[in-house]
Amino acid sequence: MEYLAVGVQMMIGDDLEENYRRMKFWAERVKFLYPHTKILVFPELSLTGPVHPGMEEGEVIKRFSPLAEEYGLWLVPGSFYIKKGDGKVNRAYLFSPEGKVVGHYDKIYPWAPFEDSLPGSQVSVFSVEGLRVGIEICYDIWFPEVALEMAARGVDLIINPVMTTTADREGERVLVRATSLFTQSYLLSVNGLGRGGVGGSLGVGPEGEVLVEAQGEEVALPLAVSTERLKSVRERGSFSSNRILKEFLKRREK
Repeated sequence: MEYLAVGVQMMIGDDLEENYRRMKFWAERVKFLYPHTKILVFPELSLTGPVHPGMEEGEVIKRFSPLAEEYGLWLVPGSFYIKKGDGKVNRAYLFSPEGKVVGHYDKIYPWAPFEDSLPGSQVSVFSVEGLRVGIEICYDIWFPEVALEMAARGVDLIINPVMTTTADREGERVLVRATSLFTQSYLLSVNGLGRGGVGGSLGVGPEGEVLVEAQGEEVALPLAVSTERLKSVRERGSFSSNRILKEFLKRREK
């Protein structure tokens, strides 16, 4: 079976309403360009930009539940600073095509010391019509234990919303490919532009191969995720040799 996940590399500014307008524009455009899209992904902090005191969860649901339902998509609208106690967490939500919140993930590794959000503690993997989908946010990609825990839970596609404005985006692109290799899964890493990042978004296959990528332009990146390909790679091994996931899971069970 094949699933189409589309990431939107978009311009992000300081005006929340303008950012929302662009997200809605891109949702409509993606549905037109790629009518078979199953999952739509936006960059980290797409709605607010990088500086925001925190939102109430209800504000996010009120905006994006209707958007997911209108276009009939599984939707990850980037991430949001959500108020929690006296602080905030950097949280990504997964909405169903019916507009329901299926679950959320809180960024485990905030970008210290620059990001003042509280760290999350739980890895999340969701079922999207039979596909196992995990989310890790930006800096999490530098810490392989996050992806390995997702692998232990049977992840097929890792979604990585990013807001990287610095030169280390090139390093992240290496890590995206490495993560797909050691988890033998697809990975879609979506960065923003302007206040939202330097671009360089990419989607990779389960052998670390780049299947779709962007430079510094606003664009939608379609990543076709094949369950048959996943099964083949995991059974015969990456490059017909390395059964990484099988070995990892076998040793984890001991």
